[in-house]
Amino acid sequence: MKKIITILAITLCVYNIYAQMFWNQAAKFENGSYIAGPNTLSLNIVGSLTVEAWVYPTVNSGTRYVVFKGNASNGYYLRINSNGTVSLGTNGLNRITSTAVIPPGKWSHIAGSYDVSNNGYKIFINGLEDASLISIINSAPNTNTDSLFIGKFGANTFTGLMDEVRIWTKAVTPNMVRRSFRTSLSISNGQYVSLLFSMPFQRINSSGTSFTIQDLSLNPISVNPTYNRSVTAVDLGGRPSDYLSSNESLVFEGNNDSYAELPTNTLNSLTGAMTIEAWINITGGSAVNQYIMHKNAPGGNGYRLMVNSSQKLSFSINNSVFNSGSAVIEYNRWYHVAWVVSASGSSSLYVNGNLDAFYGSAGTPAANPEPAYIGRGLKGNIDELRVYKFERSADDIKKCMFESMDDANAPAGDCFVFNFDGSAWAQKNIQVFTLHGNTYFSNTAAFSSSSSPLVRADNINFREGFYKEITYRRIPESNSQGAMLDDSIFIPDNVTINDVNLYLGLNHGAAEQLTITLISPTGQSYQFMSGYISPALGNNFTTIFDDQADSTLTNNRYYNLLPRVKTQGSINSAFSGNSSAGIWKLRINDVSGLETGYLTAWGIQINNSPVIGIQNISGEVPESFSLGQNYPNPFNPKTNIRIQLPKGGLTKLTVFDITGKEAAVLVNEELNAGTYNIDFDASHLASGTYFYRLESNGFSDVKKMILIK
Repeated sequence: MKKIITILAITLCVYNIYAQMFWNQAAKFENGSYIAGPNTLSLNIVGSLTVEAWVYPTVNSGTRYVVFKGNASNGYYLRINSNGTVSLGTNGLNRITSTAVIPPGKWSHIAGSYDVSNNGYKIFINGLEDASLISIINSAPNTNTDSLFIGKFGANTFTGLMDEVRIWTKAVTPNMVRRSFRTSLSISNGQYVSLLFSMPFQRINSSGTSFTIQDLSLNPISVNPTYNRSVTAVDLGGRPSDYLSSNESLVFEGNNDSYAELPTNTLNSLTGAMTIEAWINITGGSAVNQYIMHKNAPGGNGYRLMVNSSQKLSFSINNSVFNSGSAVIEYNRWYHVAWVVSASGSSSLYVNGNLDAFYGSAGTPAANPEPAYIGRGLKGNIDELRVYKFERSADDIKKCMFESMDDANAPAGDCFVFNFDGSAWAQKNIQVFTLHGNTYFSNTAAFSSSSSPLVRADNINFREGFYKEITYRRIPESNSQGAMLDDSIFIPDNVTINDVNLYLGLNHGAAEQLTITLISPTGQSYQFMSGYISPALGNNFTTIFDDQADSTLTNNRYYNLLPRVKTQGSINSAFSGNSSAGIWKLRINDVSGLETGYLTAWGIQINNSPVIGIQNISGEVPESFSLGQNYPNPFNPKTNIRIQLPKGGLTKLTVFDITGKEAAVLVNEELNAGTYNIDFDASHLASGTYFYRLESNGFSDVKKMILIK
């Protein structure tokens, strides 16, 4: 769903869907409410079809229609019968009925398909084939001009919750049903070209009103009209999900036929300063170049970002030779990669937020008319592709690595973002890509597919409030039974704890084998997991443990833990009253060692603090200016600097190397009087002696620090 410490020097920039959709909505049907849509040529299906939906019945009696298009003798429907079984019907007749019974008070996925090629019918319950019949001749839906109804036909209405209603113009294969039934789809191309109608009941991003009954299968402009007849919204945002997966990615097969295509436009025509960043997971070698993104006319202008045959991040501008970084992109691990081109023509490559290579005069791309291609030749996954028509700083890249982005939290300026969570729409500056070949969305809940460590938790200051670390430590660290993994984070801030939140992202074959414990610098510990039994978490476990979360971690309940969850006990009670300063340890015990995985990233938030980097730790006005000695010193690669300001004003804290060359600007802004801690991550610098200087209101002081790697 990554690998070195990401505490920044000051600017650190469910029921759940799109990129951990914390605004997820479902629809509530009661007292005869329903949704209606006028007849259209496309909805008037007379051949193969599939109808599916997630349902949560609250009444367990009577015939309850989920989808009905037609009349008593024409069209098609999917319904729950009075005995709780599911039927797919055409032309007023039940053609196939499930053996399974849909229980009340629980989410269930139901689907029915008809294949005109063999007059065959299938029923699927929770992604698995339940019943199959063939050779029901002359049973294709008859043409009709009636409206589409969701939640009723005549006096027979559905009572309860509904989500993810979809209609396909093909008999979806069992593999595709299983692959997509836990994914919120809003796309009608590529592998999903036959998706005629998709109603997930929420907007595609978190800006504006969350609930909608818009059909999202088409592009944002050409939509099938629908009308709400007293159906109400149910807010399921911010909770783990019983039924949907989130933080998905695009899966590519490693050949030139598997890719996403974005028509040329002003946003992807990058001709000056630019930034491209993404999470990638390369799963193996490829016979062709593994492009993350490229827009390059043959033999001509443009840009290309790729992972080369030596597994190094590489780029090319205007068909020049590829310039490569030094870090090895190992297989089956998630990495955050970024390429920044300045207006002056320098290029910087970043891996996991750290500078990997710098080329001072690589140039800037020139215009070309080609489409932009995503993932061509790449074998593996791409998640959260972001493209900016401006230069992003190292701090900007690092502060936003873990947080999914959409229209509500994207930076100002010309840019676009693809979350790849079942949607072909850009989350910033709407545009649509087309899938080619066997490119599809990973279903991390239904298949053994890992997910990047992205999360949406804006309301608890996830971007700036957590000390985070990317680690990629193997779970277990050895093949022996009961092998431990210990990882650590240093927190310099000495405050009295009243609240602790833990961010955890790992990929592992069996979460029920893991015992996870957090240990404070003063020796207190809290066990977050021990033998947790999941219905289908698969290889993914990404969440924030928080006592103030909406839902509690419970065995056999959640398919997806994003964005946050609380444990059976109290995290805060375990650590309250103690000091936060020092080394915090995360201990993971794989009790069997039969499955393997990786801790990808984790982090700690103390007292719901909104800021890491510059933190005002005292409201008292100090008597004099002071620049403290960094701690620890020597350090690798993080340290903390304390400054005291008796008077507010423009304050600058700068780091220089031994030659006097500026290496980093930690503070350059107006600060109020007070005492501040400033975190400095020197991961991008070489070992050696450095100096840091404080300037404020005519005061200036310099101290020495030593970086040892």
